[in-house]
Amino acid sequence: MDPVSSYIASHTVWKTGLEQLRTVILEFPFEEHIKWNIPVYMANGRNCLGMAAFKHHFSLWFYEGHRLQDASGVLENTQQGKTKYLRQWKFRDISEMDTEQLRKFLRETLEFADEGPQASAENRDRHTEENAPLLEDALAQSPVLRKAFEAFPLYKQKEFSSYINEARRDTTKLKRLERIKELIENGEGLNDKYRS
Repeated sequence: MDPVSSYIASHTVWKTGLEQLRTVILEFPFEEHIKWNIPVYMANGRNCLGMAAFKHHFSLWFYEGHRLQDASGVLENTQQGKTKYLRQWKFRDISEMDTEQLRKFLRETLEFADEGPQASAENRDRHTEENAPLLEDALAQSPVLRKAFEAFPLYKQKEFSSYINEARRDTTKLKRLERIKELIENGEGLNDKYRS
């Protein structure tokens, strides 16, 4: 018995519902795997869906569910304020499963997998934010420092800037600036010692 069939067989209360979900999902070109101890369906190397059984329901997760056109309102954000992208469709009874709506969601999900990840407005803004003013002044005063700083990948540049901006007191900001100037000149990232 394959791992997904074993998973379904072990959840006797929801076995029929999980089998029906699986049958519809496998009408589409998803790759079936077990990840995090649940069946996960992938396309183009990306996690797209996951299904699971619980005590009072079984459900289907859409990893990019925030992008789905859900006019019927069946998808839930299970952790409002924490979960940004994941959406869940809960079934408390097999009769709640609308297979045509499910197929529509699956087609959209495959389109998303073909397109690749979509940057959120928050992530786009994060990439365009300016450096800390103190850091920018130091870079303007020293072409050598600027050249060394620009040799770092964007995420390391942002770490330096955030490190200064997170300080509340001006004296702390100045101390942090002196510390990172030395790191920049030596070609060391702020958190390199924690990365292997």
